[in-house]
Amino acid sequence: MTVSYPRIYRYRGSTRLAIIGLGLIFLGMAAGGFYLGLIEWREPDGDWFTRFAWPAISTFFLISGVIWLVETLRASLALYPDRLVCQTAWSRYEVRRDDISGIKIASGSAKHIHLPIVLKDGRTCTVEIFGARDDVLDGWFAGIENLDRNEAKEVAERLFENSAYGPARDIRERRARRDQTCVQWAYCLTSGLTLWGMLWPRPLPWCMGALAGVCLLIVVLAILNRRRWALHDIAQDNRVHVGGLAIAPSVILALRACAEGDFVDWTAFLVTAGLAGMVAFLVIRRLEHPSFKAVDLFAWPLYAAWFAGVLSFGNWYFDDARPKIIPVEVVARGEGSDYTLTIGAWGPKTGTEDVDVPKALYDKTPVGGRLCVHLHPGRLGWEWYEVCPCQAESKPST
Repeated sequence: MTVSYPRIYRYRGSTRLAIIGLGLIFLGMAAGGFYLGLIEWREPDGDWFTRFAWPAISTFFLISGVIWLVETLRASLALYPDRLVCQTAWSRYEVRRDDISGIKIASGSAKHIHLPIVLKDGRTCTVEIFGARDDVLDGWFAGIENLDRNEAKEVAERLFENSAYGPARDIRERRARRDQTCVQWAYCLTSGLTLWGMLWPRPLPWCMGALAGVCLLIVVLAILNRRRWALHDIAQDNRVHVGGLAIAPSVILALRACAEGDFVDWTAFLVTAGLAGMVAFLVIRRLEHPSFKAVDLFAWPLYAAWFAGVLSFGNWYFDDARPKIIPVEVVARGEGSDYTLTIGAWGPKTGTEDVDVPKALYDKTPVGGRLCVHLHPGRLGWEWYEVCPCQAESKPST
């Protein structure tokens, strides 16, 4: 096939129109966000978080919209027999074919491909391919080593050589692929539980129990099958990695549990959860593999999050003691989308404090009105409280 060089690829047709439209939508969202932020700043009692959130979000959309528009107008890839020249929104660079050590697996659609290229000197540059792929483009990159594919092949080879999967190669491959398939299905299960906890965690005890239980089950099964499964990402490991299954459920568990009951003093609770998570992490990590690196400590917060969720939930949900009821005065009302009331000093709180309340309670409580703080001792000894109408029952809402 005769090729005419340079061969230039750009955004064209419907792809070009779609990206321009996306950029304009982002700019419109940025304008709307700045307008809402300006309204919030004009309010004398505007919520401080919202005041900064709107400008921050709007700035993100503004930058994204500008980048999309400029890239659509300027981006191109010029292909020569011995080199390529890539023009992006803000930069232009040239890569010679002889300087390429290998490429990574490309990501993106057929009309926009994101291709990291590793040079022989160790540097990495990213080539954006614009326009539809064709045989000329594929032929230019043919013969260049695919580094990701080789790395994936090495991981598979280590896994198939794990004697825990069986004595023969074909048996090991079959059992290892079966475990990998089980992990993929398990990701669907944990994703569903995570959405349950995020969107509608009702009935709450069942939701919290499922989140805590699935994380504990993953850890227990990984320890019992530690010759085949690994919770942590260990270099040159020959086991199936299952630790990622517990990340989202443990985080949602902690966020949900801590949001349901507000501690009087968070310090003791956070220290306890952190220490418990650290001990569990060190013990389990030691059982998995004797070698240890400082970078492995990045997995510790996930254990701490699980303990924080379980301890917080147990502390307030199983607290059957009669609370101490303390009347307080509402000194201010928050504005904006948050239903926040500022209450006066009470008990161990020596100053005013902003508390989030249900919409119904917010609507019927004026400045100068009275509410009652229900101070609970906590099943595990950490005092927690909720703000209620003074005639309400003291049992926490679930």
